[in-house]
Amino acid sequence: MIIVKTVFSMIVVSILLLAAQCQSSFNSPLPLPTPPSGTTIRIALLSPTTGELNTFGRLLRNGSIMAFDEWNERGGLLHHRIEWVIYDTRCQFDSARQTTEQVVADGFNLMIGPLCTESAIAAAIVAEQAGVLLISPTATHPLVTVDRQGHTRATVFRVAETWQDDKVTLADDSPQFQDWANRYKSRYAIEPDTLAMLGYDAAVILLTAIQQADTVAVTETVKALEQTTFNGVDKSITFDKQHNPKPLRKP
Repeated sequence: MIIVKTVFSMIVVSILLLAAQCQSSFNSPLPLPTPPSGTTIRIALLSPTTGELNTFGRLLRNGSIMAFDEWNERGGLLHHRIEWVIYDTRCQFDSARQTTEQVVADGFNLMIGPLCTESAIAAAIVAEQAGVLLISPTATHPLVTVDRQGHTRATVFRVAETWQDDKVTLADDSPQFQDWANRYKSRYAIEPDTLAMLGYDAAVILLTAIQQADTVAVTETVKALEQTTFNGVDKSITFDKQHNPKPLRKP
C-alpha cells in the first residue's frame, strides 16, 4: 500500500511539474517588468452621468472607454495599463469648474471632456491654470482653446469641428470606418453615433501623443499633439496653432 501511495504521489508531482512547464511556455514571452513610476496611466473622463444628459454622456464615454480597452488588450501604453475615472460633469459653467478643480486636486494630469461647450470652457480655464492636459471631444466654441485675449490655451485641444465647418456624419462606408463600427457594435450591441466616434478619436489622439512623446509629462505630450498627424475613425487630424482640429478627409 505504501509503495502504491508513493508511486501515485510521484505521478501527481510529475503532472504538476509538467503543467507548470506548459503554462510557462504558453505564457511566454514573460511580462515586461513593472516600471518604477507605477503600473497605470490614469485618465479622467468628464461627462454627465446623471440627469437628462446622462444618455449623451454615456455615448461619449463609450467611445473613449472602447479605445482604452483596445489599447490595454494590445499591452497598454508605455508598458502601463490605462485606467480611467469618470467624473459627473454637468453642462453648467460653475458646476463644471468645480468638478474640474476636484479632478486636478485628485492628481489627474490627463482629462477628456466635458460634453457641452459651456462646461468645456470652464474646464479649459481650470486646465490651463493648473497646467494639466485637456482634450475636448465635442465642444465647438473657440474659447475652449483660446482665451478672450486671443491667446492659445497651452494645454487644451479640441477634436470636434466648429459650427461653420461641414457637419460630421456617420455616412461613411470606408473599410476603416466599417471596421470600427463593427467593433463598436460587437462591444456595445448598438450602432455607433457621432458622440461615440468623437469620444473614441479624443482618446486615441491622447494615447498616441503620449506614445509619441514616450512620457506622460504634459509639456512633452503637448509637443507631440502639436506636431503629429493622428488617424481618426473617418479622417486624419492635425491641430492648428490655436489647437483646433484640421481634419484631412480620408479618400
